[in-house]
Amino acid sequence: MRTPKILPPLTIALIVALAGCHSQKAPPPIEQLSLSQAQEEYIRICKEEFGLDVKLFSLPNTLWIYLPLAEPYVLIQASATGPLKLPHASSTYVIKYLDGMFQPPDFLIQYDISPESKYIDDKGYSTKFTESFQKAQNNLFTALSRAYPQDKQIVDANGQPQKLPQFVVIVIADITTGIETKVLMDFDDYKRALRDAAFSEEYRKRVIVEQPVGFKAIIGDTYGIHLELHDLTLPEFLARQIAYRIEFQYQRSSFPPTEPPEETIRSIAATVLHYYDYRDFQTLKLLDLATGQEKIYTREELEEFAEK
Repeated sequence: MRTPKILPPLTIALIVALAGCHSQKAPPPIEQLSLSQAQEEYIRICKEEFGLDVKLFSLPNTLWIYLPLAEPYVLIQASATGPLKLPHASSTYVIKYLDGMFQPPDFLIQYDISPESKYIDDKGYSTKFTESFQKAQNNLFTALSRAYPQDKQIVDANGQPQKLPQFVVIVIADITTGIETKVLMDFDDYKRALRDAAFSEEYRKRVIVEQPVGFKAIIGDTYGIHLELHDLTLPEFLARQIAYRIEFQYQRSSFPPTEPPEETIRSIAATVLHYYDYRDFQTLKLLDLATGQEKIYTREELEEFAEK
């Protein structure tokens, strides 16, 4: 059975198109907006315009957005061709375990990605998200672009520029069956995607779109009590993005890797750290759980493997 895939914020293309209409006149003075006003505006847009009752949790570096939905949003649907089983095998790399973390001063990627024979054994059904879920997800991103507009400056009570959250975490929960999805992103990446259409493809790789998980504590939780709220750090976010990109390459790409997993993981990690210009670490450790072998690369050694 195929697991459902959360769609990236597809409304980005429309938003970018609108943002591209520039006036030839001198730009007006930047309007000021307080951080609390921006959050209140986000809640208002979601509630009044989209009928979404969101809860916000603001930490120093991370804005958590929680949307509880009363209707299940993961559906099982039959395929047009029905069940199919064939004795023809193809060899492909399969992720049996994958996790990325930052253990100061090092990044650690633990993995078991091994070749395996795969046979066609389709049960004739798959899972998908409801249209209402996809619409709600897109509306959350639309509201974010409007509540934190590019042409307004966020200030504190004294009119001084105020730091925006570095990260945004969006959690959409089915509080009837206890399923939730989570999206994590760097706010600067999101704002750049709004104004730079050429960045949209790379942006989709940087947004961490986690697959649904289940937990009974989610059932009936309209306030997000079950959430394990914490303030994301940049190295934690980068470690999770590295793991996400690896998973994407093997499980969702039209051209999954054929080279040894160590080479793929090393290249992805080096590229992510290069793109964010993150240098406050010493090594990248790759631990192959299947063999027990560990490979260690210094920060300087990684540079030669990064896509630039």
